[in-house]
Amino acid sequence: MPTESTPTAPALLTITELSKRLQLHRSTTRKLYQSGRIPGLKIGHRTLRFDFAAVLDALRKAGDLAP
Repeated sequence: MPTESTPTAPALLTITELSKRLQLHRSTTRKLYQSGRIPGLKIGHRTLRFDFAAVLDALRKAGDLAP
């Protein structure tokens, strides 16, 4: 019996998880976010989350990542 597929939201990464995937130090990743070079979602006072696909897209558009 076919079922309808529901769209799933992208998994959001912590700054540590994103840093590991990008092979960067956490402070470098934080600086990229603070300078506006990568998009992120600030939740509450201190919590940051990142959509990996959106970050890669932003870095590619800025020319900081090989295609």
